[in-house]
Amino acid sequence: MRVEGVIWDGGNLRHIREDHHRCSVKQVEDVLLSRCHRSRNTIATNGPPFVERRFIGQTCGERFLAVLTENVAGNRHVRPFTCFPPSDAAIMSYLGWRN
Repeated sequence: MRVEGVIWDGGNLRHIREDHHRCSVKQVEDVLLSRCHRSRNTIATNGPPFVERRFIGQTCGERFLAVLTENVAGNRHVRPFTCFPPSDAAIMSYLGWRN
């Protein structure tokens, strides 16, 4: 799925910016919009029921990042709700896929 837009609201902005300091809004958008590197996304099969997709990619600053999102109204816009550094195994899998 190619993401065409990112939906931000008070809840997810607060979580991304303040709660964990794990990543910035720009980094999340770098990954979701594949700004500098292609991002891989998969349908999430475990976790909370509202999780739709799991994205793994690399920011324009070369940082690896995983972002969990929910789809909005079945279109190509996603609402991110958390981000975190992926595991070493996830990074290796991503790099194998990207190359």
